Amino acid sequence: MEIEIAAILTVACKLAQLERILDKRMERAALDTVSPTLPLLEKVRKLGEYKRLAANLAVMEHRLHCALGDDANLITYAANGRYGLTYSAQRVRAAFKRAKETLENLGVRCESLKEYGELPLYAAECKKLRRLRRQADIIIPDACRGAAFACFPGDRTAQAL
Repeated sequence: MEIEIAAILTVACKLAQLERILDKRMERAALDTVSPTLPLLEKVRKLGEYKRLAANLAVMEHRLHCALGDDANLITYAANGRYGLTYSAQRVRAAFKRAKETLENLGVRCESLKEYGELPLYAAECKKLRRLRRQADIIIPDACRGAAFACFPGDRTAQAL
């Protein structure tokens, strides 16, 4: 659920632009007099569903920022790997715990966040954050030898430079 919470916070700055784009696409489809009606109706319905999901994400992001304050920024920094923060840092874990409690108080569970994967912007952000997390997990310092080793799939290791 950490990836989904981080995606809610990182995608928030793009939601206003997404809403404008969806409005334009819905208006264009609704005013089309040449194309068949049923495919246009399905397209408008689908765009309306995207708009509903985007509005819900904006509300969740606002509630998270109100509940967490500046700790919401810690989650975004850890998600993007900025300032050396990771998901395992104590303050970040505490912020994730409070964010999860806040979402559960709103009635949002991990299973219901999967529904937002239908929104292409949110799905792409989750995919990007998963990729960044995997890349951060590849390099693991070896304290015994004083050197850093990179771990690859299949238990192969190589000394990092």
